[in-house]
Amino acid sequence: MNEERLGMLMQEAFELHTSGEIQKAEALLLEALAENELPMIRVALAQLRLTSGNPQGVLELIAPLLHEDDFVVTMMAARAYLELDKTSEAGRQLDKLVRIVDRIIPATREGLRGMKREYPGVVLNLVGSLGQHRRVLELYKRWAQCKSDWVVRHYVAVACFNLRRYKQAASHWSAIGEMPHALGMQHVAVLAERGTVPPFPLEYALPNPEMISELLNSATVDVDEKGVQMGILRMVLLEMALDEDVDDELRENALAPLVRGGGDWGAALGVGLLESSVIRKPVKLAVTKLLVEAGFFPEETPIPVMLDGEMTSVVIHREEKKKEPESVSEDMLQDMLCRIEEHFRIDVEQKTLPVTADLARGLKNMPAAWLEAICELYGIRPKRLRKDREKQIVNHLTTRGGLYGVVQRLSEDEKELLGYVLDKGGWVRLSSVATKFGSMEGDGFYWLEKKPEGTLARLWCHGLVMVGSAKINKRGVTFVMVPVDLQERLEQLLHGFVPEGSVIAEDVLRETAAAMAEETRLSEVFQFRVELEGTHPPVWRSLLVPESFTFWELHVAIQDAFGWEDRHRHMFYGSGLADRGKVKIGMPDEALFAESGEVLAGWEVQVGPYFSREGMQMNYLYDFADNWLHIVTLEKKRPAQEGLAYPQCSGGEQMCPPEGCGGNYGYRKLLGKGEIVPGSFNPQEVIFSDAQKRLKEVLQIR
Repeated sequence: MNEERLGMLMQEAFELHTSGEIQKAEALLLEALAENELPMIRVALAQLRLTSGNPQGVLELIAPLLHEDDFVVTMMAARAYLELDKTSEAGRQLDKLVRIVDRIIPATREGLRGMKREYPGVVLNLVGSLGQHRRVLELYKRWAQCKSDWVVRHYVAVACFNLRRYKQAASHWSAIGEMPHALGMQHVAVLAERGTVPPFPLEYALPNPEMISELLNSATVDVDEKGVQMGILRMVLLEMALDEDVDDELRENALAPLVRGGGDWGAALGVGLLESSVIRKPVKLAVTKLLVEAGFFPEETPIPVMLDGEMTSVVIHREEKKKEPESVSEDMLQDMLCRIEEHFRIDVEQKTLPVTADLARGLKNMPAAWLEAICELYGIRPKRLRKDREKQIVNHLTTRGGLYGVVQRLSEDEKELLGYVLDKGGWVRLSSVATKFGSMEGDGFYWLEKKPEGTLARLWCHGLVMVGSAKINKRGVTFVMVPVDLQERLEQLLHGFVPEGSVIAEDVLRETAAAMAEETRLSEVFQFRVELEGTHPPVWRSLLVPESFTFWELHVAIQDAFGWEDRHRHMFYGSGLADRGKVKIGMPDEALFAESGEVLAGWEVQVGPYFSREGMQMNYLYDFADNWLHIVTLEKKRPAQEGLAYPQCSGGEQMCPPEGCGGNYGYRKLLGKGEIVPGSFNPQEVIFSDAQKRLKEVLQIR
């Protein structure tokens, strides 16, 4: 099997796996393994079996590879042994993983790079899953360079919680802004420190909505009989119950499986909540009813309760008793999660917002995760601080070039809604929009994990409209508005929609080019090493480009520096496996992976946010037939040199292979036959093209 066919087969198996056709994917990989005994095929097949619940099959596949110090292979072995409940064998593989991480953590300030950044979190997850909570803390201290990784911080918080070091757990969760439910977990840890919430074990898992939904689906149907045994579900239900804005019905539904179905732990939780001085009265009233219904207290008996700072008693009378409780099923719990998401989003809708607000003001009402979702949507690598993320979004949407590209990709219903609000003077009541275009019911809250489907919610997630509340004519009104600093330009783009040869189109290009030129004069210079993967001797270039460069400009610079002819499609995408399905940058009508959504326009996305630290990498793929993969690595940042025009090529070796030669396989074949000889490369001979002129040609704007 030649390289090209093998690559196609592996890609087909990957697509089948992601679409849920596991058996077909496994059959393809077994076919490939029968023809080519390659470790990469064994690893891919083992990963497939691990995710489909076949740990014994995993061990059989990777047995020939276990003698090597390969992190991925060893990690799969440890997980497989854990699933088979062979803890001693899992422990031995885990010790090997720790030694691997100990070796690869560099002594530099930058820490781990690429996929290796994920290694410490993977190891801590496995260590914690074996119940070795103290070892999690020891490794955290040893691997000091990983303390900024929020996944690592979460697992450390879980270890502290399981060791009943609740203050430390709360401190770690308070420092995590990227993870859903982090603040709720912090609240529960504080209550556990006070003795209000009794101890319970917490799993080493990341509490994203998909994971919680999966746990709910696997939970026992009769929750009241066995209680909520999974710690992560206890956390989420407590978060719901203790939210002061939750309605009484939802609060009681969240408390019911905890108190009424939690056995002795549920009774202890109920009593703890009643005796706490920080728990609000509505929670306590719901708990007293549930304790009576569960038989922990007889009817007509005074129940001690702390109210308004004083111990008093509450009596549940017979006529107040509810009908016999029904079992709380997974469907009911799922419904609670959906309702709490709706509640969280409605809270955002009801925040005060002037009808004349600009974009910066509107973004301040948005949750931090929504800002990250907008950044992801536009291909912006989000800054760490919230205020910096807001500035990134404002900068992207208030340049006409950025806004032009956004409007180009809107659906017809999104354009219609946007035009409707603009025609009404820039704002309109939410009820009117819901009547005409549909409500946001069912669009949830966790937009970073799952993008909304409703037209209005999609526009809100783009940052093109805002939803808020204000006093209008002395009455509270919830409304939809377009930020005032976007209104004029959006009207131009929507009504003219930049037809070919239009003045607006030329204006967009001029304004974008001028903005880029200004940023180029002020920005740092990035020194990239771009190496053509798989070439021997290696073909590489050293490029100096402004931080403000777009990916389109970087694409043109790479083409010129290598000597490619730019006759084929191209794509930038993440270098780590976790990134492959997230961000792809190139031409908007192209897709590198069949299952993987939208491709961002390279001329709208700046390079700088994706290379925040030295050593960071991305992949650049040119010619989807020959598959020329370039690894783009940020070597260093340095101040721009006055009077020097960028980009610059400062070094490199070997001329690039000929176009259309069949990729690395064909190139090596030509070298082996002596039909071509690698030519020497002189960086001073590189002539860089005008990226904006080439963009104009590509977009066919005359």
